Amino acid sequence: MEPTIALLNGDIHTMDEKNPVVEAVAVYKNKITSVGKTTKIRGLANSKTKIIDLKGRTVIPGITDAHVHFTPYAILARQVNLNGASTIDEALAKVADKAEEVEREEWILGRGWDKNLWEGGGFPRKEDLDKIVKNNPVVLNCKDGHVMWVNSKTLELARISADTPQQPGGEIEKDLETGEPTGILKEEAQNIVRRIIPKPTIKEITEATLEAIKAFQSIGVTAITDSEGKLPFRVFQNLQNEGRLGLRISMMFPVENLDSAIQFGIQSKFGNDKLRGHNGAAA
Repeated sequence: MEPTIALLNGDIHTMDEKNPVVEAVAVYKNKITSVGKTTKIRGLANSKTKIIDLKGRTVIPGITDAHVHFTPYAILARQVNLNGASTIDEALAKVADKAEEVEREEWILGRGWDKNLWEGGGFPRKEDLDKIVKNNPVVLNCKDGHVMWVNSKTLELARISADTPQQPGGEIEKDLETGEPTGILKEEAQNIVRRIIPKPTIKEITEATLEAIKAFQSIGVTAITDSEGKLPFRVFQNLQNEGRLGLRISMMFPVENLDSAIQFGIQSKFGNDKLRGHNGAAA
């Protein structure tokens, strides 16, 4: 059986104790059919075989992430990443770049800012964001997730004003002189804004998922165990049907959905080598 792909001249780790490292490997469709010396594998190839000269590079088996919440990761990866921004100006520049990419009034979401890295170490204010973004609501979560920084547009949409009462377990930070909200929401007060942030659409989740799949592939992850609900599963099924699901996925169905799954007749290990499910409680 002539290989469809032949990897030659590499440092290929097989995970086989008897033959741990080889130079070359032959693949037929999606199965490894032979390993060994480059001369051996080259001899198996024909004119239709795709030859890849590794030039000494390393090949390892695909990595499996045994527990991931893939869709939240995919959605977060599209947001403004403020991790490591050493000044408030650096953080604002990243927000400004994002503002140029989005439509008018589209929400701009971000995460990771750390005021302790900034000169003075004080909390930022809505005015800092208002200078660069006026027509888009901006919501930026701090590094530890306990504080949210928003602009005036977001406060307007959330109907947060000087008259808004404080929330149990949280704080709407207000200016000591004017009483107006500063744009900083702490702990449970963040929920006022979270409730009005639009949920991602199927199209947005699909686009984010495809981008995240490429990111996982780029670091050698080829399979995941994913703990999520029905919407991500629907996206995975759609991508599988379209031939675009570039990972092997084992879904853990949330425990609250198990009765419905059982009534529908779904059994353990249903699916195929690309997408399957098993009983498990989401964490």
